[in-house]
Amino acid sequence: MSTAFAVMPAPPPPEAVRLGTGQGIPLAGALTVEDGFVEVYAGCGATRRFLAAFGRGSLLFGPRIPAGLRLVAPEGAGLAPLSEDGLSAACRDPARRAGLAAALDAFVTALSEGLARQAGPRPEAAAWEPGTEVATAAGSAGSALRGVVWIAPASPDGLRFLDAASLGPAPTPLTPATWIRAERDAAARALPTADLLAGAWRDALDGLADLAGRAVLALAERHLSAEEARLDAQERLTADDLARAGRSFLGILAAGGGGVLAPDSGSDAADDLDHALDAVAGPGPARPHEVSSRGALPLEARLERRGLLARSVTLRGAWWRRDRGPLLGFLAGDGAPVALLPDRRGRYRLLRRGAPARPLDAGTAAALQARAFTVTEALPAHPLRWRDLVGAGLGRVRPELATLVLASLAAALLGLLVPVATGIIVDTFIPDGLAGELLLLGLALALLNLGIALLKAAAEGARLRMDGRLAAWLQAGIMDRVLRFPARTLTAFGSADLTSRLMSIDPVRRSLTGTLVTSLTGAIYAACSLVLLVAYAPLAAAVALALLAVLLGVAFLAGRAQLGALTSGEAMTASVTALTLQIVQSVPVLRAFGAERRAFALWGRNSAVQRARGLRARVAAIRFETVLAAYDSLALALMFAFLAWRMDAKDRMTTGAFMAFILSYQQFLAATQTVARGLVQWIQAEPTLKRALPLLATVPEAAATARPPAPPGGRLELAAVTFRYAPGGPPLLDRVSLSVEPGRFVALTGPSGAGKSTLLNLILGFERPEAGAVLIDGRDIATLDLAAMRRGIGVVRQNGRLLAGSIFENLVGANEGGVEEAWRAAELAGIAEEIRALPLGLHTLVNEGTSTLSGGQVQRLLLARALLGSPKLLLLDEATSALDTATQAVITANIERLGVSRLVVAHRLSTVRHADVIHFMEGGRIVESGRFEDLMAAGGAFAAFARRGL
Repeated sequence: MSTAFAVMPAPPPPEAVRLGTGQGIPLAGALTVEDGFVEVYAGCGATRRFLAAFGRGSLLFGPRIPAGLRLVAPEGAGLAPLSEDGLSAACRDPARRAGLAAALDAFVTALSEGLARQAGPRPEAAAWEPGTEVATAAGSAGSALRGVVWIAPASPDGLRFLDAASLGPAPTPLTPATWIRAERDAAARALPTADLLAGAWRDALDGLADLAGRAVLALAERHLSAEEARLDAQERLTADDLARAGRSFLGILAAGGGGVLAPDSGSDAADDLDHALDAVAGPGPARPHEVSSRGALPLEARLERRGLLARSVTLRGAWWRRDRGPLLGFLAGDGAPVALLPDRRGRYRLLRRGAPARPLDAGTAAALQARAFTVTEALPAHPLRWRDLVGAGLGRVRPELATLVLASLAAALLGLLVPVATGIIVDTFIPDGLAGELLLLGLALALLNLGIALLKAAAEGARLRMDGRLAAWLQAGIMDRVLRFPARTLTAFGSADLTSRLMSIDPVRRSLTGTLVTSLTGAIYAACSLVLLVAYAPLAAAVALALLAVLLGVAFLAGRAQLGALTSGEAMTASVTALTLQIVQSVPVLRAFGAERRAFALWGRNSAVQRARGLRARVAAIRFETVLAAYDSLALALMFAFLAWRMDAKDRMTTGAFMAFILSYQQFLAATQTVARGLVQWIQAEPTLKRALPLLATVPEAAATARPPAPPGGRLELAAVTFRYAPGGPPLLDRVSLSVEPGRFVALTGPSGAGKSTLLNLILGFERPEAGAVLIDGRDIATLDLAAMRRGIGVVRQNGRLLAGSIFENLVGANEGGVEEAWRAAELAGIAEEIRALPLGLHTLVNEGTSTLSGGQVQRLLLARALLGSPKLLLLDEATSALDTATQAVITANIERLGVSRLVVAHRLSTVRHADVIHFMEGGRIVESGRFEDLMAAGGAFAAFARRGL
């Protein structure tokens, strides 16, 4: 600004303007800010919008006749007009024109960024450079490659600025943040500012003020319409929530307190998707939500809002004949969501809002899309204990648990008839020679045993259904929880350690549920047998209870004896697993240093210790089984002795009663041994429970209660961010502030350890700042759904890796893209031709350690993956370090045409040279900022760093 000001031929004329606090005037003519600062607004009244602020020494350029733009001094300011003759003389003088052009560029850039903030994200546009003839096809857009470009169209008809205001006849300025869209084919000349100043610069400034005013008015009307639509959608969802809550209460009344009413087919406020989810997952309470300006929430957002997880399944063959649980499906014709619900026999019914439920057959199933979703409830986003999981899990399988208990109880009660019938046979049928009655009783006992077998099969089926449903719920919930863990938590565990802890969840679940079920059924059988023992010999039943207490005490001691070996064995197993993984990953390095034998020796020592501790646990388990085998015979012998000691002429049993008692007692012994084994298994699960506990205690990133991110616009801001890993430790980042405006290219460079990569971690929400804030599109990311926010950002991390799978799967990832989108991203990253040269093209398989791709090819695939989702913001950390200069230039030009905002961390000179702003970091601070040429001319820290080999 000061350079531009120096070209003015004379001091300001005497008619200087003094603005008081909050006072404003229309912007007209050229002004310099003598003191204070002023803000520039466009529009008037309710549609007035802030565009830019200018401080002391700034030059402001307004139209000759006030139109569209207004100055306001929030704290008072002094303004001095510049003479028209002096400006005209400066424009005619080539030596002074350059300084004036720089001042005008700064003014236009600031105003353009303000207008771009009102317009939203820039569409994909052709990048225009000054001094060229440009052509625009109908429907396409154009923008400036860098700096300021003045577009002088052959005819302004059909050209719209920011998709809001029609162009006038004067040249229109464009920056990388603004654009022009053509409604028909058009041609124009792209002029640099210096050429404009040599011509009709006054007409251009008049046109800019008028265009800004009209654009702000049109954008304000657009925003008002969008806000009205958002509020209408919000109101509809609120009404839907209230209606769903009312239907839940009606369902309780309709089902006698235990059921839920089916979705109301006549509710106009609720949509098909919400009703289908109500039917599949139940009308649980809706989570707090916010409707975006883009309208209704998609499936993923609604699932997050309800705290649900969905897994895609493919409907093949006669799938409706097998119970797969409730499914969310979609009709093949109009894509309407429907609920697919199994009945008690496992056969499916199709439920759609506004239509009665109908059974599924081959014809009905053919009308469905092949892709459906199973829906389960996510684990709560707070610290959990195992008792929480057990309670929640049993609550999800109440029908199966009830079936299991009732079937086991019925089988146990029927089983009591066997010893009773045996007693009758011995006491009556055999002495009296009742062969016919004996045959009939034998047939009855055979039928009885068949009934018992069927009841046990029903109980086992219920157990299997319980196991399947609990496994699906818990595995999905735990994996979702781990994926949403804070990054610091994930890095605190080694990969092998985290994997072993994660893999321990399901064995623990099987152990707990299996032990619970077997112990429960054993207790039911034991209790029923004990009733019969009491009926035949009460004192003998008391002896049986005493022996049970001894058995449970032995089981408890045996479990505790195994506990020490199991605890150390769990830790050692994890250590050996981690070491094995490290050795496998480091085989090339070990061979390079000839260290294979030392690595094997280290593995062998640890593995031997692990096996020794496992052997101790197995020995203890074998001893307990030996005790159980001896206990069976010993307990029976003790009961015989007790009966012989207590029996006299008065208490003597008949032979049949004695046989019935002994059979019941044997049933009791078998059931109590099942309970004892269950007690040991509960104790043995403790070490695995402790290893898995950190995964439950860690609080994941909450999505359902967080705000959704704003519609992506590509704006990033860090405000005085301070970060340190440990309280009291040295700060890795110290009051760092920077901003990336839409479409701008900002580079971060500096020596290793300066905090550049840490800064990216903060932007992505992997770490939280100690002070300050990170804002994406004006919203603090601490309040946002971080997963949704990250989906709108393209990221290439330093030393990024490909995933095991095909190139197509690596490119598409979690994005809903197809083959065409994958090829387009590959073209942008300059890797498409090399993919086409592969035998399988996009379907070529790759993995982390693939040797079929070079480092540069891997980097370009990672870039293509980042670009595929059409993000408005790119974060690139040494993303082109393995590319040659020519390839890097091609990719950079492709990205510039997209108009995407970029924050690039790099050390190579060619990578940062053309950045709009370079921030040089050192010691966790930004010590210098500016364009490359300015920083090199300043001769500061950046220049010294560059000369050392940037």
